[in-house]
Amino acid sequence: MFTLSVASHFDAAHRLNGYKGNCQRIHGHRWAVTVQVEGKELNSWGALIDFKEIKEYVKKFVKERYDHKLVLKQEGKKNAELKKVLPDEWICWTLKNPTAEYLAEEIYNGLFPWFKYRKIKLSKIVVFETPDNGVSYQSTAKKRFFRLGREL
Repeated sequence: MFTLSVASHFDAAHRLNGYKGNCQRIHGHRWAVTVQVEGKELNSWGALIDFKEIKEYVKKFVKERYDHKLVLKQEGKKNAELKKVLPDEWICWTLKNPTAEYLAEEIYNGLFPWFKYRKIKLSKIVVFETPDNGVSYQSTAKKRFFRLGREL
């Protein structure tokens, strides 16, 4: 089994609904995201997948969704007030509180479909909101490998 990791970054602010402390206020981070994939078969030139290919996709996904946005849960009185005064393109709405844990899960679920037709499996997402504080997410589903849309 081979494991490959690529990293990306984005800058975004968030606030945590229901948190008792400074994080209930809007505050920003330089988020770091590491995407880990695994596979059994190497391609014709001896690689699991081209780093460039996966890195470009991951970077595009996180930049478009989160970069330089305010990440907010869709519910909440304070968030509803922010919606009234900020342009839509400045906000990234989430279904749950935008903790590092939830963002790791959301990024995993957002990236997962891209891997369906490749010989690799998305195995883990690691999200750091600060250099010292991070969380990882991996699906609890049975490990699956796909080739041309068929499970191996």
